[in-house]
Amino acid sequence: MIRWPSVYSRPAHAWSTHNKCWPWQRSMAFSCRDAPDMVAERRPMVRSFRAAEATEVAYAGGKGATLARLFQAGLPVPPGCILSTDACAAVLAMQATPQPLGLDALRQTLLTAPCPETLAQELDAVLTTIGPAPHSWAVRSSAVREDRATASYAGVYESVLAIATEELWSAIRACWASWCTERAVAYRQQVGDTDLVPRMAVVVQHLIPAQSAGVAFTVEPVHGDRTRMVIQAAPGLGVGVVSGVVEPEQYTLTKTPDVRLLDTRLTPPAQVPLLSPDVIRDLGTLCVQLETYCGSPQDIEWAWDGTVCWIVQSRPITTLSDATNPHAEDVWSNGNLKDVLPGIVSPFTWSLMEPQLGGAMRQQYAAAGYPIPVERPLVQRFWGRPYFNISVFNEASYALYGIPPEIQAAQLGGMALPGEQALPSPSLRQRLRWLGHLLRFVGIANRALHAASTQFALVQQRWEEGQQTLPHMERTALLERMDHYAIVGQPFLLLHLHLTWAMSGNFSALRHLVARTLPQGQGDITAASLTAELVTGLGEVSSAEQSYRLWDLSRLAQQSPQVMAFLAQGSWHAWRQELAGTAFGAALQQFLATFGHRGLYEVDMANPRWREQPDYLFEVIATYARLTPAQAPFDPPAQAQKRQAAVRQVLQGLPIWRRPWFRLVLQRTQVFSRLRENSKSHLVQLIDLGRLIALRAAELLVQDGLLETTGAIFDLRAEEIKAALRGELQREALQRLLTQRRTERQQHAARHMPELFVGQQPLYAEILVTQGTVLTGLPSSPGRVTGTARVLFSPQDAARLHPGEILVAPSTDPGWTPLFLLASGLVMET
Repeated sequence: MIRWPSVYSRPAHAWSTHNKCWPWQRSMAFSCRDAPDMVAERRPMVRSFRAAEATEVAYAGGKGATLARLFQAGLPVPPGCILSTDACAAVLAMQATPQPLGLDALRQTLLTAPCPETLAQELDAVLTTIGPAPHSWAVRSSAVREDRATASYAGVYESVLAIATEELWSAIRACWASWCTERAVAYRQQVGDTDLVPRMAVVVQHLIPAQSAGVAFTVEPVHGDRTRMVIQAAPGLGVGVVSGVVEPEQYTLTKTPDVRLLDTRLTPPAQVPLLSPDVIRDLGTLCVQLETYCGSPQDIEWAWDGTVCWIVQSRPITTLSDATNPHAEDVWSNGNLKDVLPGIVSPFTWSLMEPQLGGAMRQQYAAAGYPIPVERPLVQRFWGRPYFNISVFNEASYALYGIPPEIQAAQLGGMALPGEQALPSPSLRQRLRWLGHLLRFVGIANRALHAASTQFALVQQRWEEGQQTLPHMERTALLERMDHYAIVGQPFLLLHLHLTWAMSGNFSALRHLVARTLPQGQGDITAASLTAELVTGLGEVSSAEQSYRLWDLSRLAQQSPQVMAFLAQGSWHAWRQELAGTAFGAALQQFLATFGHRGLYEVDMANPRWREQPDYLFEVIATYARLTPAQAPFDPPAQAQKRQAAVRQVLQGLPIWRRPWFRLVLQRTQVFSRLRENSKSHLVQLIDLGRLIALRAAELLVQDGLLETTGAIFDLRAEEIKAALRGELQREALQRLLTQRRTERQQHAARHMPELFVGQQPLYAEILVTQGTVLTGLPSSPGRVTGTARVLFSPQDAARLHPGEILVAPSTDPGWTPLFLLASGLVMET
């Protein structure tokens, strides 16, 4: 679910609750004399759905904040505005009542109190910007604590429909007063809400002149079947459906991208359904989109005006049990993840990464036209290691673009999926649907292309600012920064995923064109090798640039006996002092200013960055410094010549009419390859900001006596760190939590995990022993080389690798890149 920035915080001292008297005793310890505190921090009390404040629960209440978020997301929500919780407080503040009010007296006050002139003026002004209601208004209460995942408050507070403009204030007062009803008091007591004063906003919207209306549940409500949805409908405004006094028509649908009607139950004596199949399908698709956007199963109120299905309310379903997972046989793989997170991911990193990565991927597939139900997890941890649900990816790739599972599996690392069945021949309609999705994909790629430079610059600016401010940030500001971290991180992660898709899609198209130029029988291996040459040595690629800069540093080192002696000693902790005043030291500082956010296995925030621990860089520079210029591990001009020769070879093999298409696909593949690689560097800058946040929090908690070392912070989840900073976690509880996490890590580390498994939890990994002296695998670049095979398990073993050897490594984390350039060949696990 998208998170929106908070620009408002209610004063902590808002309401005085001395002279307490519980609500269910029908008297309340509320004095109007206390109310001015509520509005001490003045801001507009009425905002349209377009305003940022309208998405805040503290300002707009649960119902209003949800409607505003949906409206801003472009979903069909009738135009409207919010009277904030401060509006109710302002009305009470005008009443000179020094004594606490009982429940009935407070209700009467809310029903009869005059409206402040400023509030009436604000409402009139906002309603003017919204425009007059074509028919009438709908006025709905929106309490701060309603429409939560744990308590819906459905039907507890007042909604008033079909209201003329001159009757608006009576309806608004009725909504405020509904906070004081016995039903509301009893419900608050039942769910444990102890608010003693009204925190009630009000929603004012255009009323939809509905031909039919009702409710929809994105999970079948009786049995909790998460693969089905239910829509209920009745003529008119649908009030009887919501209140339960009318028996509605009911439609049961599949919760899939191509929503299908499974069952229709009409209400006698009706002979014809209120909704046509097309309307039912459109409404079902809208419900799927709504659940995907909100991130949880939804109870939706809707209205159909003959043209548009409108959403008038949406709240989480609070009555679902933990139903059996209908997708227990999903296939899980760590093929792509183990390159960047090869070990056990730290709890802090995972607490930030899981919701952002899962959310960004859901947004990506929804934008492509394939919303994924929230009960289908996309990424999970098993025994401390992250895995992707490749069953979902396979289903989505075929539904969107017709990519068979075996090809999708190869793109994910060449993993064979168990139990895959042959697919039926696609129909013409299916092929046309794929074409439509492909055109949509091109649009997504173009938008990502145009947004990339701006977003790169924005992340660069945030990273530079964070390095200056985060190490010294005060506690309150740090808590706010932690809350807003996902607001920055998830949109950029989504951009990175779009660029990755665009690069992969164009690369596949390019390889297909290349394969057409090859003699029959040369196969995919030659095509893959030749395609790789077409995108080799492009220049302006961050990961390659850092290796070139390290080579330049090694040339500087050769010119200084002092630097060479420093590199040879093998102890580099005092490098700043020992290299002060040298050209090498100044160049190294410039390198760290640009690439200091990188590191070994840098996706995990628990791992130090190069600016903190540059020992690995010194090892690489020392190795490079032993080479002569003729032994340089890379030759950009030669790479450019190879690329140009490959282009000429492909052009000669293509008919003239295909050559313009080839040039276009080649150009886009090269552009997206460069952008995707550079976006990874900026993504690591955001990860680095997360590490800086954690380290600053650790310093504060060490000062508080809650932590013994700063490194322990990464064994805590983000929400636990925030609780500790707010003083909600004591030292004893925190230490028990840390001990538990360390024990879990030791247990997880002792397990050998499989790359691929089926089901909910891998019990053990079957270790396959290859017989003989030959390893087989997938080619990733052209060429043939003979040499000594050097097996390294960590980039920190760099000194063991000699120039020209074949590097055998477990992953392709960017930390390995300088060593890749030193080796003559590379073998790695997929």
